Amino acid sequence: MARQLAYLLTAIQFFTRIPTGQWFNYQPVYLQKSARYFPWVGLIVGLTAAATFYYLQLVVTSSLAIACSMLVTIILTGAFHEDG
Repeated sequence: MARQLAYLLTAIQFFTRIPTGQWFNYQPVYLQKSARYFPWVGLIVGLTAAATFYYLQLVVTSSLAIACSMLVTIILTGAFHEDG
């Protein structure tokens, strides 16, 4: 179970700017084995953006809510996915 957690943390560290190094010792082989968790990381990022948009559009205009939602994903991923 601890190894699976290390794979998940590797996937999170690879696709986001969330620091995870303090919870496990990274091994290069972990990146290949973490591929099964890539969709889960995408789900976390997507749900964060969706929740940001949903709650902000209740109090501000939709355009501002979209911009803030995009800003949150840029901060979370380091603009890793904003290139096209």
